[in-house]
Amino acid sequence: MLTSLLAPGEFDGVAATASGDALAFASGSANGHGGVGRAWNLRTGAAGPPIPDLPDGLWAFALVPGGPVAAWCHRDRVHVCDPFTGAERELDHERAVQPDLVGLAERHGRGVVVAVFGPAGDAEVVLWDAGTGEPAGEFGVWLGHRSAIDGQPLHATGRLVGIACDAERGDGTGAEHYVGVLDVERGEEVARLAGPGRLTAVAGPVLVQAGPGELRVRRLATGDHLAALALPDAPDTLAAATVAGRTVIVTGTGDRLLTWDVARARPVHRIDLPAPATDLALAADGTLLAATRTGLHTGRLPA
Repeated sequence: MLTSLLAPGEFDGVAATASGDALAFASGSANGHGGVGRAWNLRTGAAGPPIPDLPDGLWAFALVPGGPVAAWCHRDRVHVCDPFTGAERELDHERAVQPDLVGLAERHGRGVVVAVFGPAGDAEVVLWDAGTGEPAGEFGVWLGHRSAIDGQPLHATGRLVGIACDAERGDGTGAEHYVGVLDVERGEEVARLAGPGRLTAVAGPVLVQAGPGELRVRRLATGDHLAALALPDAPDTLAAATVAGRTVIVTGTGDRLLTWDVARARPVHRIDLPAPATDLALAADGTLLAATRTGLHTGRLPA
């Protein structure tokens, strides 16, 4: 299963393409210094150049119309580049503050960089064309009273992006978690989906929400319930993808991974890692990636 070490080092984040070529991007440290990103072609093994100054968690990677793109924020500025050539562009914006989230989506057939500036009660969403760097629009969104953007990456499928948020319970018993779904073409929130916990992932049009004892699977655009799967343990990490027409989910607890097929009610496979996973990603061809403190591991899921 996970038999290959794609790269040694200490990794804290990883992402993979949801369609097309199997590509991956990971962030970690280099020679004891944090904030370095790198892309790989998972079929050929070719790697792009190191990208420095990558903040922990505040980056995105996707294959959008026009090619692969990495976006991140450094010193209050949003940057975008082709991660295989290193060609980089700094995006202009009028805010002298760092966005809460950076992501990638599609708008009118073009790839766009999406930056969300809080507070959640009166957030601003700013878009740039990922290919040209030109402004592509902006709109406001009200994510609710007593809410906070919880710092998870944006989850995108086409024109829809999901923002994970925490909202203070009215009875003072803690926070409840939900995903606000934004349509970047319409410039508005189209759904708000409460979940069992903070962990979320997107597999094409499907949203996966994980919490203690439960995996909740729903349609991203509408919130329609698709499945609920019982978890043996609360997961630390989560990934999902559409693989050969099936919604496949991977959950990680410590150094143990479980793979799930939404059509079944129990785990399909168990995978043991050499170290606990800090992040997981699943490409559309079934390639699984696990970022750990001892390296970036990869392998193909069994059919």
